[in-house]
Amino acid sequence: MKSVEMFWNTISSYNNATIFYQTIMVLIGLTLTIWLYTKPSQTSKVSMKIFLAFCFAWISIVFFILHDKSMIGHFIASPLFGIVSILFTADIFVNKTKFEFNKSKVVKISVIMFYLLFLSYPFLSVILGHSYPRIVTLIMPCPITVFAITLMVSSMPQIDKKIFVLKPKLIKSLHNLKYRVTVRSLFKAAASF
Repeated sequence: MKSVEMFWNTISSYNNATIFYQTIMVLIGLTLTIWLYTKPSQTSKVSMKIFLAFCFAWISIVFFILHDKSMIGHFIASPLFGIVSILFTADIFVNKTKFEFNKSKVVKISVIMFYLLFLSYPFLSVILGHSYPRIVTLIMPCPITVFAITLMVSSMPQIDKKIFVLKPKLIKSLHNLKYRVTVRSLFKAAASF
């Protein structure tokens, strides 16, 4: 199991090495999000899928493989984020996720709450007494997952449900294995869709 100190050391190492790239990615993500909501087009939708695929691949490789020293990061989280990246890449061609935004009031309120959650990660780190580089930035596993889920929630029901439910379903199946995880069990969990 990963210790709290190891967790914050991973974050510190990752931030020290990648803050410039994270800043560029946040600016690209902000631009694409504004474009997607204000002028939805096939180009903006594909651009967002490319961005999400890149972010999940980035987290898989740069965060979990290069900076996370835990076995869970290397053998569970990295493949999981890699699979989500592959699904977003595949969706560019099969186009099951439409990013056509639901206008209902409940969805709008949910989306606002999710975006506030996404943006709160760095502030929560500071509130908990951490300072840079030991703060959770926006291009890390949890914030990127919340960002992707927010986009999916805002465009329900026109989403590829495999992408939307992959993380919770894989995590549940891994938890049910009581930490006896094999590559075969990971593929079996992913194939259960």
